Amino acid sequence: MRIDRPALKVLAVSTLLAVGGMAALPSGAASQVGSLPDLTLEELLDIVAVDAPPEGTGLLAHVDFPAEAPLLLDGLEIYSFTADILPTGGVIVRHASTSQTATGLGPTGECSDPTFLASTVTWRADDMPIRWRFNKASVPDYVSRFLARRSMRKAHRVWPGVQSNCNETGNNSFRFLYKGRTLRHVKYDGVNLIDFGNLGSGSLASAYTWYRNNRVLEVDMRLSTAYPWVGRSHGSERYVIRNVVAHELGHQLGLEDLSDPHGNLTMFSRIYKGETQKMTLGKGDIKGSDFVSP
Repeated sequence: MRIDRPALKVLAVSTLLAVGGMAALPSGAASQVGSLPDLTLEELLDIVAVDAPPEGTGLLAHVDFPAEAPLLLDGLEIYSFTADILPTGGVIVRHASTSQTATGLGPTGECSDPTFLASTVTWRADDMPIRWRFNKASVPDYVSRFLARRSMRKAHRVWPGVQSNCNETGNNSFRFLYKGRTLRHVKYDGVNLIDFGNLGSGSLASAYTWYRNNRVLEVDMRLSTAYPWVGRSHGSERYVIRNVVAHELGHQLGLEDLSDPHGNLTMFSRIYKGETQKMTLGKGDIKGSDFVSP
């Protein structure tokens, strides 16, 4: 089933805090306020292009839309949202970054902005390292498979390596281990992987976290083949793989998107063509990764 964008409804304005009551906004930071789309299970599964999780297992699905082409609902621009398919089968939209979430303040510096938002599911220390695979065969023909894989591997070094332009060292315990290629595609099958493929409603990228009892079971990621990609990290009219993957990995680790004025952080919700800002962590990104670290 394919849904049209107008089929989604918009709920009343809600205050967005970290899921599960884990309020992660530092003292004095602006609250994230916006409207949440109302999704049915069928609509959500169509957008993220996966099957419903088995009974007793939940799926936290984060969806990012291009900054140049956000999801437009009744005049409201939606840049991203996180929806939770509960183990009982219900759907809750946990978070959304929209044109209403901007605070009206000016931009905050990358190394002076401590803001982050945490999710509800958590990793355990014995889950480290997170082993992942890449479906090299899914890369669009116009993109170098070698550069695509190298870009993804570099993105996986951003968070555990605390790659930053700031004097922040961080102390998270996240680790990734690349296990090579796979021909599998995104689905709940016990394999953490990244692929290129179809997504619904104009989505740019999706991060998937399957969980049980708030413990992570598997994480996958998909980049949409409907948009142009590039493996090199310099100026381009395409989306930079390393930039987008680094952002999506923040979701897999347990962080939510931020809105204005936090545009200099990796977890800022808007993703632009040619952007490389998200390849290095800001102060809030580092503090957030420490907060959700097992």
